[in-house]
Formats: sequence, structure tokens, C-alpha cells
Amino acid sequence: MSTINISDLVTPISVGLDWYLLPGTTSERKEIAELAKKHSANFGVVVTNDKTGFTVLGLSSEKKAGAPSGAAWLAKASAGESMVLIEPIQNGKIWLCAVRAGLPVQGLDIVIDESQLHEKLPEFLETSQDSRIYSTYDNISDLGYGNISSQSFAELVSNTKQERIARIAGIPTSLMVVAVAGIIVSAIWYGTDIYFTQIEYARNLVLNENKNQKQIAGSIEAARKTAAKRLEDAQSLIKNAVLKQPSVGNIIDALFTSVERMPTSTAGWNLVGLDCTTKNCTFSWLRTRVGTVLGFIESAESKGWTITHAEGDTATTESSIDAEPRVATIDDLSIDSVFRVAFETKLQKLKLIGIDYQLKKSESIEKSLPQSLASSNKSAPASPALVSAPLPWKVGDVTIRGKNLFALRAMPDYLEHPGVAVKHVSANLSQNEWNLEVNYATR
Repeated sequence: MSTINISDLVTPISVGLDWYLLPGTTSERKEIAELAKKHSANFGVVVTNDKTGFTVLGLSSEKKAGAPSGAAWLAKASAGESMVLIEPIQNGKIWLCAVRAGLPVQGLDIVIDESQLHEKLPEFLETSQDSRIYSTYDNISDLGYGNISSQSFAELVSNTKQERIARIAGIPTSLMVVAVAGIIVSAIWYGTDIYFTQIEYARNLVLNENKNQKQIAGSIEAARKTAAKRLEDAQSLIKNAVLKQPSVGNIIDALFTSVERMPTSTAGWNLVGLDCTTKNCTFSWLRTRVGTVLGFIESAESKGWTITHAEGDTATTESSIDAEPRVATIDDLSIDSVFRVAFETKLQKLKLIGIDYQLKKSESIEKSLPQSLASSNKSAPASPALVSAPLPWKVGDVTIRGKNLFALRAMPDYLEHPGVAVKHVSANLSQNEWNLEVNYATR
């Protein structure tokens, strides 16, 4: 940790604090006390994002309170924007600081030599792809980075109240002990009547405190169970939609096995379409002038088909698809940005052979959860300790359209991945066109 002077600021600021995200599994006070004890620190600064409820603690090696924390001050001024600050200071040094979602980022509040800037800056930008760089450093434009604003720390925080380092631990005596001691002294001084009055008052204080602690503990336990249920449901959704589904190759092979068992016509009825999930296929039939409903039913039953409709000029039959589910886990999912680049690159190659696609943007798994779980952060109590962390997974889908069923056979070469699963396949055999709907999951 260092205390530095910033141009255009009268007061020195503290930088290089050790930042820790509070887990939010117990009370904020207890978690701060545990971190302070673990790192032998009595002074620090607490920063909370009021919208998300997340809280970080910056521990200072100073032995006194009062100095503003540069990172906390910048986080408060950021209004939630992802920022990376490059602030030149004295003696050829640079203060590097990253804030995201209104909070300092752990490990990214440091002082370095100018020569280390090009090495360290990419680590800071990895915290958020949309981070904007703020700096008045003369050579910043020579480093080849975009998304730069020429503003200094002093300019960024000019309209924001300072966030000062304060005592967070090491208070020698609790307020309750002081109160009880005061009652005893007062009893001796003022007499028995006053003594018992104050003892009753102190007893009520203790009872109320115990009641409040029980209420807080109950709220924390309820929030913990909700967060656990939310995590379990999110993983279950991803497993059922993607990870436990057959691989793309297995389902396409099974689909064609089912299709190839079907004749193109029977009893004066022509096969004109199919509609398949990963469990079964529905086949559509159209009557020719020589076909009859009874003739179709008799022919279908003799072949052991399941008839789901037969009336007028149309009929449908159904058969199951036999494809083994694969063995894949949450850990097999790829990072979203990396996956989408590789995935869309393969999809773009399909256009060269006349196959079109529509790839939707991946969205947080939160949007697919039941509303009561997806919005648990909004309905949680105000205490940051009761707010669960955002879920790390994303989901999306893609629709692929092509002609000629033989082209559908080639799809595993482009789509095979543990995080990709077939959702639905349909084909119009009269027009020789097919649609393939695919789900994907990332982290």
C-alpha cells in the first residue's frame, strides 16, 4: 500500500489496498471482522454497490484512519461504468486501478513502474471487455489500445465525496460492556432504586439484540437456501437442455436411421414431411387420388406404425428415436466469447454450400429460470450479505436452414461440441427443405 500525491488534489490518497469480495454467507460485520483478523489489519474501507448488494473490503496497512482510498473514491464516481485508470505519479511511477459495477476489482489497485505498463494493462482490461481507459498519460495512445478518454483521476472524482479509510477492527471494548459497566457505577453512585431501573433497561437491550440476531440469522439461512436452489435449478436446466442430450452426431445418425426405415409412399399416400425432437419423429403423409383413409390405416398397422392422425387427405405417424445421451459436465462448457467466435466461424462456412443460419445472442441463464429464483437478488433483504452472486452461465440457440437431406448429415462436422445439442429438426420433403434448431450453453 502507498500514499501518493495526485495532480490537482490537495489531499494525498491511499492506493494499493488489498481488496476482498465479501462472500455474503454470514453477516457483513462478521465477515469484515474475520478478514481483518486473518490479515492483521485494523483499518480499511468498505464499498457496497446499492443496486446489486455486493460488498468489497479494502484492507489498509496504515495504522490510522482518515486518508481517502483512491480505488473506493474512483468506484463511487464511476456510476457503475467499467473503468481502467492509468494515473501518472511521481518518480516514474504509475497508479493502475480497475473498477467494475461500482466496486474496486480485487488485485487491480497497484502502483507500477512506467516500464511495466504494457505488460500489466492487458490483465486489467480482461476484467471486462467493455472497460474504458481513463488517462492523461502522454504515451497512452502509442500502446495501441482503443476506448480511451483523456481524463485524470482528479477530474473523474471532482464531484464525488471522498471514501476515507476508517477503523474496522481492534475496538477494545464493546458498547454493551461499557453500558453495563456504566450501570454498575451509576448504581453505586445514585442508589439502589436507580440501579435496578438501569439493570432492567440493560436486560431489555440484550433481549432485543438477541431477537434481532435471530431474525438476521433466519434471513441469512433463507437467502442461502434460495441461492442454493437457484444454482441447482440453473445447472439442471443446462444439463437437461444440452449436457445430457445426445451428441449432435448421435442424434443426426439416429434421425436418419428412423427416416430411412420409412418408405416414400404407402397405399396411395406419399411421405411429405417430418418433425423430430430428440425423442421421436412425426411423419406427415398426403393422399394421392388412389389412396383412402382405410387403406392407409391398414398399411400403417401392418408395418407396426403408430398412427396419430388419419382423416381426409392428411395423416401422421410417429416413431421413437434411439440415441444415447452423452456424458458431459458443466466443466466442459467453453467461455462464451471464445465459443461464439469459433461457433459462428463454422456456421459462416455453411453459407459457402448454400446453408443459411440465424445465431441469437447468448443470454444469462437467469432469464430462463423461474421468476421467483431469477429475481431472488431483487427480493432479497437489503443486507449485502444476503445477495447471491450472479450465475456464470449463458444459453442461446441457432436455427439452420438448408436444402437436400444429405446436407443435414454433414451438420455434426460443424456443430459437434459438448455445449451444443439438437433441439428440433423438421423437413418439407416436397420442397426438399429442412430446418435444424440447436441449443448451446457457455460460461
